[in-house]
Amino acid sequence: MERLFYHELFHIISRSNTQLRDELYALIGFQPCGVVSLPKGMMPQRISNPDAPIIEHSIKITEEGEPHWVAPVLFSRIPEYDPKVGGTFFRYLEMRLMAIDRDSAKPVLRDDKPVMFRPREVKGFFEQIGNNTSYILHPEETLANNFVFLITGKKNLPNPEIPKNIKKILLGTQPKN
Repeated sequence: MERLFYHELFHIISRSNTQLRDELYALIGFQPCGVVSLPKGMMPQRISNPDAPIIEHSIKITEEGEPHWVAPVLFSRIPEYDPKVGGTFFRYLEMRLMAIDRDSAKPVLRDDKPVMFRPREVKGFFEQIGNNTSYILHPEETLANNFVFLITGKKNLPNPEIPKNIKKILLGTQPKN
C-alpha cells in the first residue's frame, strides 16, 4: 500500500505543475510536442490512461537507422470486448510507439495507417527511459515508479541515476538544460 501511495502522489505532483512535469519527463527523453491524437480509425479501440489522459510528449528513437519522434499510445488488441473470451483488462491492452510529425503532433501514416513500433524493437527508447521498471506505458508511469524507488530507497537499480535526478529536480538542484 505504501508503494501505491507514493506512486499516486507522483501523479498529483506532476499533474499540478506542468513545468515540473516537463522537466521530469525530459529526464527520460520525453519532450513536449503538442496534443497527439490517434487516427480516426483507431479511436474506437483507444484506451486512455487516467493518470495521463492526454498524449502530449514524444521521444526520439531510431528504427533501422532512421530517426523517428514517437509517442506512446494504448489501444485494445481487438475491436470489441467479447465476454465469452473473457480475460483481464491487460489481456486486451496493447502499447506501441506511434511515429509523429513533431511540428504538427499528427501521426505519421504509411498506407493510411499509423507507423507503429514495439519498444523492444527500436534503439534509443530503453537507453533513455532506463530499465528500472517494466511499467513503460507512458512516461508518467515510468517516472512514478522511479519516484517510488527514490522514496523507498530501492538499491541495485539498473539505472540509479533516474531516481537521483528526480530528487535533484524536486529539490531544485538539477541544472536546467
